[in-house]
Amino acid sequence: MLFRLVAGLLGPLCAFVIGVPASAQPAAASPARPAASAANPWPYPKACLETELLAFQQRRDLDEQTQYVDIAGASRPCANNKTAQPGVRVALSQYGLAGTSFVGWMGDPWRTNSIGQTKFRRVGTMPGDDTRLCFDTGLIVRPDGVYGEHSRCFRVEWFDAKAMFGYLKDLDVNDKSVAVPLQRVPRPGASAPTGCWNCLVTSATGPVPVPDPIPFPATVVPKCTRLKIDDMVTDKIGRVQLTGSIRSCAPGHTAELYIASVYYGPAGGRLGEQWKITEPDLYKFVRSTAVRDDENAFCLTSGRFQTFDGSYAVHLACFATQTDAEGRPGYVRISTDDPRVRKPVDPLDDGIHGGTCVTCL
Repeated sequence: MLFRLVAGLLGPLCAFVIGVPASAQPAAASPARPAASAANPWPYPKACLETELLAFQQRRDLDEQTQYVDIAGASRPCANNKTAQPGVRVALSQYGLAGTSFVGWMGDPWRTNSIGQTKFRRVGTMPGDDTRLCFDTGLIVRPDGVYGEHSRCFRVEWFDAKAMFGYLKDLDVNDKSVAVPLQRVPRPGASAPTGCWNCLVTSATGPVPVPDPIPFPATVVPKCTRLKIDDMVTDKIGRVQLTGSIRSCAPGHTAELYIASVYYGPAGGRLGEQWKITEPDLYKFVRSTAVRDDENAFCLTSGRFQTFDGSYAVHLACFATQTDAEGRPGYVRISTDDPRVRKPVDPLDDGIHGGTCVTCL
């Protein structure tokens, strides 16, 4: 297990990475209340996933007996996966005390990518102040109820009895507190967005609250856009400055375009902040950027389209890193269909990086 600290915006954060086959199962325990069985409770493909928690915050209101939770992470296929398996799902299950026993509720699952990674974020308020959380990749039907198929479980330790904030502590997937039947399971075929506010389960019988969208929705319909690059200059520290212009195919509608940069690495694309375009027709720009150490290309995009296996960008122009004979960093223009940039794009704001600055690419 690898632990690393991350700087965040919301409070105490910690991150971890683990790869666990989706077949990991919790041990049975005396049920608090059996959940209703289902003939086919998990009608989705199954595959091994690695799950990374990028940011985590939990705080509580002792007067209201509620907790506010903000979880951001990413999942990706295990390195030893031989074949792609589109449509694999992950769900977040909550386990809380009801009297002296724990009960469990599973939220609606979200879809992952078979190529690259998929970011996820769950934000919301839930009852109680002693909760366990598990990432689940399936459901297990037993005579006494339906159980979550855990790949990762954790809980929060509060600094003291009156503390407002807590810190993350790993929990065994076989712990008796998370090895109880679920009182709430998703309806077969349910599918949740990868990122949402107000998306935690608050009742075993009521519906999941209507979620509020997270910034950078999965799909932005591309507009008719013409991009011209007039100049490209690289400085000594590896930043590239682009000079050019953008014009809408419909005069007077430049402000309706969705222009953004996408940075590509082995795990897929990272979406930068959308450009703020105010000119009614021709938009001229001089902007600079640099890729991160784990990235080797970037593109300018006018939108994204959704497939069964991820969100892909519509590229206007793409650039890749290169090093000359003297070891100096630089960039070259590449095809918009180059394999380095034909990967799914993670459009979610994970609460840490926040995209690139508005005056930059």
